[in-house]
Amino acid sequence: MFSLVCAVSRCDFPEALRFLAELAGVCLEDYRKPDLHNKSYARKRYRDRLEEGARKLSALEHSVLLGTRDLIHETERSRQRVSERLAAVLRGEVEQFPGEQERLWQSLQAAEFLLRTEIPVYALLTFGAPEERARFVLHPEMRDQIISDVRWNGFIRTAAGKKVQVLS
Repeated sequence: MFSLVCAVSRCDFPEALRFLAELAGVCLEDYRKPDLHNKSYARKRYRDRLEEGARKLSALEHSVLLGTRDLIHETERSRQRVSERLAAVLRGEVEQFPGEQERLWQSLQAAEFLLRTEIPVYALLTFGAPEERARFVLHPEMRDQIISDVRWNGFIRTAAGKKVQVLS
């Protein structure tokens, strides 16, 4: 089609393109103009930065989620081992070192405290609304308050605003 218009009108390709666009009712923008090119480039760059930020945030959330999950599992395994050893000492087995029983009790308390902190974090990062997850990951200074809210309220909000019960 372009070759035909070029041959009949004895014009070059850009003129044929403008002619056919006019016939079809299509408005052509000249991207060679500096202001249109700059606006287009700025929009593309802004979109690229948003997408890159979203990718980085998602990777960071995933990393924190996996770290939290691993910490919970390791804490639960440690709590199990300490509980079994404490039960053995309480049944009458000889302590392996002086004050072992007291140290076992302290270890159990530390494990319980850690689990009371990390389980809400895991629930938040698994079920929470994207805004809440992002706020938790990006604002370390707010984490204690967010964890406390989840622990004491027992729920988190989804992106749709629905309350999801995560702790009893």
